[in-house]
Amino acid sequence: MISKKVTHILSATAACPSKFRQPAWQQLLASEIVGRVLTMRNFAESRGRILCKMNWIQTVVLAIMTGLVWFQIPRTEEHLKDIQGWMFFSTNYWMLFALFQALGSFPEEHEVINKERASGAYRLSAYYLAKTVGELPLTITLPTIYHVISYPMLGVHSGSTFLVLLMFLLLNTVVAQSVGLFVGAVCMDLQLAITTSALYTLFTQLLAGYLVVDIPHWLTWLRHLSMIRFAYQNMQIVEFSSGVPFLCAEENSTFDTCHSSKGGDGGGGHRFIPNEAILASRGDTLPLWANTAVLIGFFLVFRILCYCVLRYLRKPNK
Repeated sequence: MISKKVTHILSATAACPSKFRQPAWQQLLASEIVGRVLTMRNFAESRGRILCKMNWIQTVVLAIMTGLVWFQIPRTEEHLKDIQGWMFFSTNYWMLFALFQALGSFPEEHEVINKERASGAYRLSAYYLAKTVGELPLTITLPTIYHVISYPMLGVHSGSTFLVLLMFLLLNTVVAQSVGLFVGAVCMDLQLAITTSALYTLFTQLLAGYLVVDIPHWLTWLRHLSMIRFAYQNMQIVEFSSGVPFLCAEENSTFDTCHSSKGGDGGGGHRFIPNEAILASRGDTLPLWANTAVLIGFFLVFRILCYCVLRYLRKPNK
């Protein structure tokens, strides 16, 4: 619901003479006012949808549950997959949450946006930028709460690791929201959008590198379309490159370095697993900077595609 105050400001803006007949300083002032109003409106309207009471409860309960399930995991080879499981679960859950939250955004706002654009209240670019800025703090709030509760229960080994893992979790969430906005803008029909998104999210989970490591050779190129794959890889790189190293299994270790001569830590024949060996065991991986660049690329591409859909396929009726 659009507030009366915002409606009044936008109506007044639409009633102003054409921008080409206004002095430059008035055009800039009007654009700044409209931008602020649109940002405030998007923030206010999205707050109830994203930060509703039920989502708060769900996030806190889930964070506590995951923290208890993965509570104080030992840094040993036997528990290596458990830590990777927390990473995959966290990136996967917040991908789904952000993507499906964004699906209904444009279908709900479509009619109002078109009326205001047709009246000349603002440009689509102003609305789109305001939506991106206004919803950003809301989008990252719940994943931050989840991480602050859940990850320390696993065992924090470094403050910097804690913050960098949070950064990649939030980047993954924002990317997923961009995909959801694009799908919602293309489909408009909510049921079709949900079906399309369900197929894509299942596909991206399968190729993320946790459920299946060795996939058929002719399908390997599809892994580059899995958005959570890159966030999941980065979280592994950060986690396994810092903190307490992992100890080899006492028997039947899967790492070749653990079968070499005993010693190295005075632990009765245990050896530390090299970080490179842990990462190599998960298949082909990109360096940290490359994964980050791909995630940023996902964000930009889907945001631009979404804008193009709204600009050229969802024009207001005049």
